[in-house]
Amino acid sequence: MAANGQRRVDETGAVKAPSWPVVRRDDEYKAIHSALVDQPGVCGIVIIGEAGVGKTTLARLVTAALPTPVRWLAGTESARSIPLGVFAPLVGAGSSRDPVAFLATAREALISEGHSVIGVDDAHLLDQLSATLLHHLALDGSVRIVATVRRGESAPDAITSLWKDGYLQRLDLMPFNKGQSVTLIEQALGGRVEGLSADLMWDASGGNALFLRHLVEGALEAGTLRQVRGVWQLRGRTAVTSELASLLDSRVDQLPDPVLHALRVLTFCEPLDLDTLSKIAGEDAVEEAETRGLIRVSKNDGIEVRFNHPLFGEVIRRRLGMAASRRLRGELVRALNERPPTTPTERIRLAELTIDSDQAADVGLLVAAARDAIALTDVTLGERLARAAVSRGGGLKASELLARSLLWQGNAAEAEEALSPFHPDELNEAELVRWGLTRITNLHWSMGDADGADEVLAMLRAKVSDPTLRLLVDGVTSASSLFENQLAQAVALSQQVLADASASPAAVEWAVFGGAFALALMGR
Repeated sequence: MAANGQRRVDETGAVKAPSWPVVRRDDEYKAIHSALVDQPGVCGIVIIGEAGVGKTTLARLVTAALPTPVRWLAGTESARSIPLGVFAPLVGAGSSRDPVAFLATAREALISEGHSVIGVDDAHLLDQLSATLLHHLALDGSVRIVATVRRGESAPDAITSLWKDGYLQRLDLMPFNKGQSVTLIEQALGGRVEGLSADLMWDASGGNALFLRHLVEGALEAGTLRQVRGVWQLRGRTAVTSELASLLDSRVDQLPDPVLHALRVLTFCEPLDLDTLSKIAGEDAVEEAETRGLIRVSKNDGIEVRFNHPLFGEVIRRRLGMAASRRLRGELVRALNERPPTTPTERIRLAELTIDSDQAADVGLLVAAARDAIALTDVTLGERLARAAVSRGGGLKASELLARSLLWQGNAAEAEEALSPFHPDELNEAELVRWGLTRITNLHWSMGDADGADEVLAMLRAKVSDPTLRLLVDGVTSASSLFENQLAQAVALSQQVLADASASPAAVEWAVFGGAFALALMGR
């Protein structure tokens, strides 16, 4: 041992990172285990704490000891805008756009896999539909749930109600106290830490496990943490860094360009399949990122790559300007386009990347993705995608989707404006019905203009001759008649549609709605 201090190095001369122990925290461990195994009245637990306090580590430590199979999922910033993004792999390519069917399929897939415990990391990042599915699973008690939520972050109402309504127990996980922090550092380093150095690291980290880890590893790499006569001593300005972001910034600055490029790509599309990331950034860069502990590669309905901790992605995203972000999204778009999207999730993800990239957007993709988003009840996202399609010449299909997304958000006047550029005399019958039915829906049920809706209906009935399209118009007329208290007409038109085997599903839905409610009001 050198008297002037010794650094940890391996046989190549590189600084060796310490092997970090897992601090079990017995009281919290028992609380999580009890909620997942035998605690009556709840179906699981949500662990709330600051980023880096060890929520995921503790949750996985408990679930790893359970005798039952566990399915782990994770919310991400890049996937939170995609309806059912976390559960999408369970649904498959041939799934309906109907959100109720989507939820049912994902639920049945989870249950059929035999997973009695579901783990959800960063549940505050779930999209609304994924959050709704998790809420339904808690309500019917079909599985036990352990979820982690970052303190201070907004979460979907379906997530917060899990503990507010008593379905899940809430556990607030606090940072380590000073004694626990010193014990963790000494176990990782394999030796005693000088008192002054322990105080400095405690003050800098506040007991945050991730702060501590990066503080120690960064100090080892910089040579400011050395073992002197058997005691670890910290010397240098980097020892008192107070924010994890600055620690991660420092580590990012030291990364080789190929590794940094891989991380920059991943920050815009997480999780990303291994082949795609390797194709864009290179296999060596991805492998080195994994070796450095920056990313993790896991097999989960394919081989996926994620950040080992979301803060890596946040720091890297914060350092990117608009031009670089557009270029990186463009690289992703080119790579993902080599395998055309087949599911709503894939279409929405590719469309979102495209409109913010330096690549030309496929209008057909934007229209399809907008339709998917609206069908999955994310009308805000549907509006964004539809507007992008309209601005790129998407025509009536794009404008009709934009109008639909607007009317469902209560913006009836804007919905009318979206359809105003089109004149009925310039549309074919299918386009006329698409344009007219959206206007009728908006006029009648959003603007309360029954006369205006009746005028459009009358025009459709006069102009449309295609039998299938006429049945659709009749179905909508049945529903409209119901709201105008023309119950006999509503029933007659409904029966006419339902008696025709060629009626489309949409025509049947409208006819059932109008006829069934009219019969009920007639006492039949």
